[in-house]
Amino acid sequence: MSTFKQQADAAYKTKVLDQLEKVVRAVALVVDAELVRRTPVDTGRARANWLPSLNTPDTRVLDGPGGSKKGKSFVPSRDTTAEAVTQQYKLTDTIYISNNLPYIQELNNGSSQQAPAGFVDSALAKGKRAVKKK
Repeated sequence: MSTFKQQADAAYKTKVLDQLEKVVRAVALVVDAELVRRTPVDTGRARANWLPSLNTPDTRVLDGPGGSKKGKSFVPSRDTTAEAVTQQYKLTDTIYISNNLPYIQELNNGSSQQAPAGFVDSALAKGKRAVKKK
């Protein structure tokens, strides 16, 4: 027979903590997808270098785009996907989405005519809006 405290703890975990994990996962997927979608494409290298990871930023720089063009959109082929990272996520974890290319800041500042300045901030803003909808 369970005590009231055990029942309350189980309800809290189900209603609050599990839901919070789901929201964080969903926001990370939105931000990752937006970063990839909004990053300007010349060779595709910048898009392919958005690297999601858990608890430690991924410090690698991928050499090539590793993906393919489908119509006008570039589909990166990253060895670690945001889906794989978010499936492993627990509330004690931190999700990182890193891009270590030396010119990623220049791209975000508007050096490419293919994307407006501040595409990283735009991706984060879309993630914040996703939280409000949840």
